[in-house]
Amino acid sequence: MPVSSDLKKFSKAFIIILVCIVLADFVIGSALAHLYKIQSSGLLYRANYAKNVTTADYLVFGSSRANHHYDPKVFEQELNKSFYNCGRDAQGIIYTCAFTSSVINRYKPKGIIIDVRPNEFTITDKGTIASLLPYKDDKLVSRYFEYNGPYENIKTLSHIYPYNSLLTNLLVGITSFNKKRTEDYKGYQALKSVSKSKTLTEFAEHNEVDTAKVTYFKQLLTQLDIENIPTLVVISPLNYEYIDGPTVEILKKECAGFKSIQFLNYAHDPLCKNPLNFSDKYHLNDKGAAIFSEMIVAKMRLL
Repeated sequence: MPVSSDLKKFSKAFIIILVCIVLADFVIGSALAHLYKIQSSGLLYRANYAKNVTTADYLVFGSSRANHHYDPKVFEQELNKSFYNCGRDAQGIIYTCAFTSSVINRYKPKGIIIDVRPNEFTITDKGTIASLLPYKDDKLVSRYFEYNGPYENIKTLSHIYPYNSLLTNLLVGITSFNKKRTEDYKGYQALKSVSKSKTLTEFAEHNEVDTAKVTYFKQLLTQLDIENIPTLVVISPLNYEYIDGPTVEILKKECAGFKSIQFLNYAHDPLCKNPLNFSDKYHLNDKGAAIFSEMIVAKMRLL
């Protein structure tokens, strides 16, 4: 009898604790989700706007190199069309595939630029998809969670989990808290500094190809081609002596099979040789971005 009574007490206490945990997860997670939705500036606001709001004629997707290399003012002035920069720091092709797929399911842009990192397919995106987790209810996004492992979709059953690494950004993205926010123009963040580097060092790939990323990328190209959306896939300039490797070969091969898609490699352009065009060896400054944007405009006129 005492054993049975103790078991009942334990079971009751366990159930109460479990219910409290579930309720706390729901309440806190719902508050964080609301905070995410009301962002008015900063990184998370730009992500929300790019995915759910923009109807710009032209878009660019990619990493920090996309974010800093494509100036919407140049595109708008030259093409007389709207432009939004959807690039995001510290992201790769998984983020690009997820966001591009979702956006083109919402509306059809006149053209898209996908900026690809020069070593995209020989570096991993594992551990970077936290930026996608707040969009777990979008099946076009959540299908990429499996890249991070077989349990990622189970983890997102928690309401808190998608936001557990974003609290600082969530607070910074509310204007009243964000007194020193970095200004942007339609998603583009200009870099003002000038690189101090005087020499060109070698940039080459040495790791194995991430075949999962290649598969996801090809699926995206297929979707863009089916939608008949003119697309430029671009390796933008970098201040290195770039050695063409697996990433270039993959881009050449995969893009060649689609009528609406063109691959452009600017990693050897004369622009790369002048450090005055760069903020650091990997990113153009605002002067370099303006020059490079003009070059891309010339290509877009031919789409």
